[in-house]
Amino acid sequence: NTTTCSWDTSGSQPAQPVQVNCWDVFTFNTTTCSWDTSGSQPAQPVQVNCWDVFTFNTTTCSWDNLGSQPAQPVQVNCWDVFTFNTTTCSWDTSGSQSTSTTSVNECDMYTWNGTNYTSSGTYTYTTNGANGCDSIATLILTINNSTSSSITRTVCDSYTWTVNGNTYTTSGIYTSSSTNAAGCTHIDSLYLFVDTSTSTTVNVVSCDSYTWTVNGTTYLTSGTYVDSSINAAGCTHVDILKLDIRNSTSSSMTVTACDSYTWAIDGNIYTTSGIYTSSSTNALGCTHIDSLVLTINNSTSASASAVACDSYTWSLDSNTYTTSGIYTLSSTNAAGCTHIDSLVLTINNSTTSTTTHTACDTYTWNGTAYTSSGTYTYSTTNAAGCDSTATLNLTINNSVSTTNNQSVCYGGSYSINGNTYTSAGTYIDVFTSANGCDSTVTTNLTISPQLSVSVTSAGSSTVCSGSI
Repeated sequence: NTTTCSWDTSGSQPAQPVQVNCWDVFTFNTTTCSWDTSGSQPAQPVQVNCWDVFTFNTTTCSWDNLGSQPAQPVQVNCWDVFTFNTTTCSWDTSGSQSTSTTSVNECDMYTWNGTNYTSSGTYTYTTNGANGCDSIATLILTINNSTSSSITRTVCDSYTWTVNGNTYTTSGIYTSSSTNAAGCTHIDSLYLFVDTSTSTTVNVVSCDSYTWTVNGTTYLTSGTYVDSSINAAGCTHVDILKLDIRNSTSSSMTVTACDSYTWAIDGNIYTTSGIYTSSSTNALGCTHIDSLVLTINNSTSASASAVACDSYTWSLDSNTYTTSGIYTLSSTNAAGCTHIDSLVLTINNSTTSTTTHTACDTYTWNGTAYTSSGTYTYSTTNAAGCDSTATLNLTINNSVSTTNNQSVCYGGSYSINGNTYTSAGTYIDVFTSANGCDSTVTTNLTISPQLSVSVTSAGSSTVCSGSI
């Protein structure tokens, strides 16, 4: 307020809202400066009885239960019984008039409540029940009839009646009681006439087979055989053959032998393969055949010739032989028989030789020039085709050479090795040294020039030639 130069307070608290619902509660909110509405309608009660019906009372602000259980109905029939059904929330009516129904199947006649019934039908019987109501019993009756049948039979020896499974051997009248399809008694009657069959028996012993004249059949095994025919009475006549077949026997043996085989059964010696038989009589008196399936395999041999130097190792026995000869080895061939390998062996010897030689400077041996001492070998093949080894023990002595420079006076000479040289020059003389080799001396010879001398006799003198 600029007049009072101060702040004026105006405004007022908002009015509380009007209550719309009985459960509305108002609280003033100073933060928002407005009324907050709280409170909620009370929850509807849980239904306890099926007839409960709830209505909200806004006056009391609570729920009113307006439902009630339906009234029990009025009994109409003496047997009515009422039970309240909480599922359907109504009264269920049970109970019924007392009744009973019986179904009966009976043969020929049935007695019910003192009355005999001989025909099928539905019958009722009424009595007064304990509750004062009528009780009605109903009988559904089926009357089935007993039955009977008979047959006449004329048979031989016996008759098995399929009706009861019994076998009868004498004539007569027989009955069997059973139950028919309706469950009543059924009587079967049999009028039976029995005639007699006949038989004969023979015993026979035979080897291998027997042909019976009664029926023309040939039998191969022991046993009892029967043949039927009709006798004068029209019944079966049985011929019985008790047959003992004693079999011929045989045995077979398979033998593999080398070169020949002696069969102990017949003592024969067989040298070729084949099937051989021998016949005799067995302990039963029948034929016995022995068979020999024989395979004759032959022994074999092989021969090899070999020529070797010094020694030979035979691959078959791994032995090493150093001398000529015939050697054999026994083994088993593919057929299981003896196999003999023969080795015809020739052993040629290698040869050696040794030569000792002394040479000067160089020595040529078997095309090779050697210049130093040593032991040398040379291998070649000898006349037998084996190794030939030559050994050379070589001594090489060296030649020597020297220079001999000589000077002689004019008219003089120089002699060496038997040679005399009188003129200047180079001369070569070859000597034999102590080791037997050449010793070469080269002489370079110088001749002094001739001097001219004047002699004045002053006396007598003697001068030797060449001394001046």
